[in-house]
Amino acid sequence: MTKNVNAATITNSGASDSTLTTTGTTTFAGVIQNGATHKTLQNVGSGALTLSGANSFTGKVTVSGGLTLADNGQLLFTPGPNTLVNSINGAGSLTLDGDFVIETAGASVANGNTWTLVNVDTLSEAFGATFSVVDFTQNANVWTQVDGNNNLDLQRGHRHADAHRRICVQLRRVGGFQGAHWGQQRCLRGRLTRRHLQRLGIRPWWKSARFGPAHAANPHHHQ
Repeated sequence: MTKNVNAATITNSGASDSTLTTTGTTTFAGVIQNGATHKTLQNVGSGALTLSGANSFTGKVTVSGGLTLADNGQLLFTPGPNTLVNSINGAGSLTLDGDFVIETAGASVANGNTWTLVNVDTLSEAFGATFSVVDFTQNANVWTQVDGNNNLDLQRGHRHADAHRRICVQLRRVGGFQGAHWGQQRCLRGRLTRRHLQRLGIRPWWKSARFGPAHAANPHHHQ
């Protein structure tokens, strides 16, 4: 059975967190948002859910069947203290043609903190040509945020022989940082200010973003 739900808003009106569970094949063009508390989304069974609205809920997403974020659809991510409040998990199929919005006002800025957006170890994910990170521009697989005379560059990570996906970051003249490139498995050195983190967009096929001491190059690195 295929369902189409258009121009509607789903809000959690209860006093505790709630879970929205979908089955079958469903297209939802409305908005899923928080109420007084968080709302989570769970896709179960073999059906596929398509989201095309500007969703602003901040609960986790669990994909068992299939989930598609359509072109111009949005998912909001809100990093917290050394974790990501919401992320996409599960063992299903994930297709991303829409936009990720990163709201980092509540993020805890400290060396070694990590935020996971998409669990690439368990999901079967694909990123379309229309996918984007809001407020970043793309050139040759590098997403860039310009802040005055400074550029914050986020570059696509690589798949390694150990099948883990790593983040690859290049930082140039931002807040006094020394340039670091994690294509050779190195992290940013120093400490990000809240202002810089608020401008940070994370390319979602990366497993996570890590800020901390530099690491040695991985001898098994492959392009």
